[in-house]
Amino acid sequence: MRPLIYVAGPLSELPIVYLGWLAKMNDEALWLFQGGWAPVIPGNDLLFCYRSPILLSKNDLLEIDRSLISACFAMRVLSKEHENGKPSEGVLYEIEVARECGVKVCYTREEVNHAMHQYRGGL
Repeated sequence: MRPLIYVAGPLSELPIVYLGWLAKMNDEALWLFQGGWAPVIPGNDLLFCYRSPILLSKNDLLEIDRSLISACFAMRVLSKEHENGKPSEGVLYEIEVARECGVKVCYTREEVNHAMHQYRGGL
C-alpha cells in the first residue's frame, strides 16, 4: 500500500494564479506517485466545490483539509508564500494541522525521500 502525502501550495482566489499553482501541485504529485506515494491534492477539490448543490463555507473546507491531512503520513509543501511574497494563511494552517497530527512536513524532495525511507522502516 502507498503512503498518503498531502501536497500543499499557496492557492488564490484569482483563477489564473489558482490554476498555475494547481498545475505545479499536480506536477509534483506525479513525481511523488513515481516515488511510491499516493498524493492528495486538495486544490483538485475545486470541481467538488463548484458542483456541490450546497454552498460550502470556508470552515467546511478547512474541516475537509484537516481530515485529509490527518490521514497522511507526510505533507509536501511547495511554498509558504504567495508569488507576491505574502504568507499563505492556508498553507500555514495546513502545516499547523500536520504538526498537531504528527504528519511529517517536507519542504524539499530530499526530505520527501527521507520520509519514504522512514515509512519503509528506515531510521
